[in-house]
Amino acid sequence: MAEIIQVLPDSVANQIAAGEVIQRPASVLKELMENSIDSGASRIEIHIKEAGKNLIQVIDNGSGMSEIDLRLAIERHATSKIRKAEDLFEIRSMGFRGEALPSIVSVSQTEIKSKTAQQETGVLLSVEGSVVSKQEAVVCKDGTSIRVKNLFYNIPARRKFLKSNQVEFKHILEQFQRSAMAFPEIHFELIQDGKTYLQLPASNRKQRIIGIMGKRFNEALVNLKEETEIANIHGFLGKPEIAKKGRGEQYLFVNDRFIKSPYLHHAIVGAYQDLIPQGTNPSYFIFFEVEPDSIDINIHPTKTEIKFADEHAIYAILKSVARRSLGANNISPSLDFDRIPSLDIPMNRTPPQAAPEIEVNKSYDPFSSPRETPKRQNSLDFELPPMLQQVPMEVPDSKQTEIAIEAFGGSKFFQIGYKYLVSKVKSGLMLVNIYRAFERILYEQNVHALANEKNLSQKQMFPELVELNAVEYEQAIEMKDQLSLLGFDYESMGSHTISINGIPTLAEQSEATQLFHNLLSEFRETEQKEQLGKLDRLAKSVARAEASGFRRELKHEEMEDLIDRLFACEQPNYTPTGKTIMSIMNLDELDQRF
Repeated sequence: MAEIIQVLPDSVANQIAAGEVIQRPASVLKELMENSIDSGASRIEIHIKEAGKNLIQVIDNGSGMSEIDLRLAIERHATSKIRKAEDLFEIRSMGFRGEALPSIVSVSQTEIKSKTAQQETGVLLSVEGSVVSKQEAVVCKDGTSIRVKNLFYNIPARRKFLKSNQVEFKHILEQFQRSAMAFPEIHFELIQDGKTYLQLPASNRKQRIIGIMGKRFNEALVNLKEETEIANIHGFLGKPEIAKKGRGEQYLFVNDRFIKSPYLHHAIVGAYQDLIPQGTNPSYFIFFEVEPDSIDINIHPTKTEIKFADEHAIYAILKSVARRSLGANNISPSLDFDRIPSLDIPMNRTPPQAAPEIEVNKSYDPFSSPRETPKRQNSLDFELPPMLQQVPMEVPDSKQTEIAIEAFGGSKFFQIGYKYLVSKVKSGLMLVNIYRAFERILYEQNVHALANEKNLSQKQMFPELVELNAVEYEQAIEMKDQLSLLGFDYESMGSHTISINGIPTLAEQSEATQLFHNLLSEFRETEQKEQLGKLDRLAKSVARAEASGFRRELKHEEMEDLIDRLFACEQPNYTPTGKTIMSIMNLDELDQRF
């Protein structure tokens, strides 16, 4: 019987390993940047062509490699960081994986130049599909330069699944920002298609964050610091006013390694309780320093997920220090645990009010002819605010009108907080979520505008300059044509800045900057969660971003207008994501409360 188990050739084994480590151009950049950081470099320069599909080059001035080290570096399971099994639990470096460089050279055409300070000349190594095609001495600077060309050239199926250049470059930017944020003492430069895209001189932590995220963060960061036996925590929290609906400005680092942790994110959001609207996410840039043997960084091939030995303690410490930092900056009230609430005495008491005097109209005759009810003053001066001024929509059919009349016609509305409208109906009370109603109305309007290429813009009185971070800027340029149909009129001013000349018809004029930031965050959120068409995601994102700005009391006429528009929608009962917009509390439910 012939043997069916065989040892794979190194070239095939490397490609299998590459499938775990190298998913896209950004994965290559991550591994190469981490190796450059570990080499002790003070300057790292990155060149990108065709969003990394044709070229990713990383140049550093680090320690470099000798000829023998360079040959070993492209062999599987070869590393300078590990000598024995116990070293796996004491890792303090970034690029320790032995599979990274061998995996890269197995799926690309790679050229490596490297020289140590002790050598007179460096060495050039050319590798194609794991096969060394050239090795020779070369004159070069101290450090290492790695050129990765034609990624996945020998695996057409993998290359075919790469996204558009805009999407792939966005992932490259995200990876670049993460590494640059963790090591502010290193000078980083990103060059795209021959032009300097982002230059970050060596600086301190806060300056590096501002250099990446934009100048608007200069006054929007709150310092955070705590030292304990379990972990040292430092970094910055964003003030509540820059919180967004989507994700994107949440950065957690453990021993300078970027991680994702929904568990720790929950702890931070909990510290913002009652400070930001429900469903929004604060910005934060938090760095943990822990003993290497107290974490496991090998639970995922990309090492972005980490398991702590005592996660509950880390959670509690993080939430506590975040609350204290916000309180110390007068963003939230500091808690006094020694205070006895029952002994609190109000400082500003309202003086006793005199009993009201009753005035009787002695000339009133209940049997006389009814007098005309006084008309409400200034009824003709009413003007809908910009949020509710709408491009004419299709008139609801008779059935929808009947439903609206039956539910709301002739009844009185009243608003609870900023969130609900309440009206009496035959079976009890009807509650309408105002924010979700706006979202449904705006979504259907956006779908209609995109389908009919109908612009819904209102011009700004004064153009507004908005500074974006690099990822947001690329996103804004990519979506410009579609966003123009939804009412956003803007142009690039260079240096990651746009000028907003017009915004959607239903948006408040004063909220252009925040609206645009919310929109980009919302779109990134839906892109990660939903596998829908781009235009539908865009219609949803704009609707949620516009609706999220609502937080005020509605006048009675506005309530009626909102309900009319809601019942004119094709699906008035649910938001685009399937959440309930209105609910009936019947009499039986009311009776149960008494």
